[in-house]
Amino acid sequence: HDKTPIHSFVYKHFLFTHYDSLIQERILRKEKWNHTQFKLVAWDQYRLALYQMLPEQRHHSSRITHCLWPTNTVLAQRSKHGNSIEKRCSRCNSVHHEDWNHIFQCSSSSANESRTNLLAKLNQTMNTLRISVPMSQTILVGIEQWMTKSTPVFPNILNVPNLPISHLDQILPLLRTAFHEQTSIGWDNFLKGRICRSWISAHDQYCEIRRLDSKYQSSVIMPRFIRLTLLEVLQVWKHRNEAIHGATYEENLLIQTMEADNKIRQYFNDTERFTPSDQHILFALPLETILNNSLSYKQNWLALCNDCLAQPTPPLDEDANTTST
Repeated sequence: HDKTPIHSFVYKHFLFTHYDSLIQERILRKEKWNHTQFKLVAWDQYRLALYQMLPEQRHHSSRITHCLWPTNTVLAQRSKHGNSIEKRCSRCNSVHHEDWNHIFQCSSSSANESRTNLLAKLNQTMNTLRISVPMSQTILVGIEQWMTKSTPVFPNILNVPNLPISHLDQILPLLRTAFHEQTSIGWDNFLKGRICRSWISAHDQYCEIRRLDSKYQSSVIMPRFIRLTLLEVLQVWKHRNEAIHGATYEENLLIQTMEADNKIRQYFNDTERFTPSDQHILFALPLETILNNSLSYKQNWLALCNDCLAQPTPPLDEDANTTST
């Protein structure tokens, strides 16, 4: 067009132009941000990180960013039997609903192990990418404070090996700004790949001070860091699933059977929730007979119970109301 070759990026440019404003509005509404907070995020780096992923990785990463993991809370919202799905966390059995944040803030031993592994992996990744020790310490402290629900406090970095105090003094103000800006938009968003632009400024300042090779500049390593962070966060979800559903087929079958048995016992102990006609059908067989059946039989029986509970309660007979009056 006008002596300029048209290539595949035109289509991508059209998509960005058409959908960017819609996506921005959704993010502002969901995260309860203002436009200033939205502009704090290094969106270009995040976009490059997605480009570097395989299609399957990109799909899972998008689910992380937009909190689409099928947590108990999400499943309850999606299901037509939402009231019958337990929103509470299956690992800690607390009153807290299991949403995206609770996956990282759960008090169970399984969640503690996931947090430890995540912080260790992120620290290893930042060392590999030559991110400065002060910056990596600041990031790890911010994430850990969020995961443990502690008050966000900028870490006290006094001395770093092989880094003169004069160099440290040049970096600390930038790190302090990045820490507070990331706190403003949420450290949970850091784990979703939404890092502040101030981290990039702090890293580039460090590269300039240490005269590092251009391959360590933020334009090169930050998209990679975001990509690796998202992949490590995905391992946290995998660890959660293994803790709840089992790591093998046999473990999963055993857990499903135990959960079905417990639910069946609950319904037998609370038959008054069902109408008399439903009780006559559902509880015709003794409890032990149902428990001794196959898992598929139990699941079908529970699905029938849920359908009965989802039906609206029939209105009282008008003649009966008149008589009682």
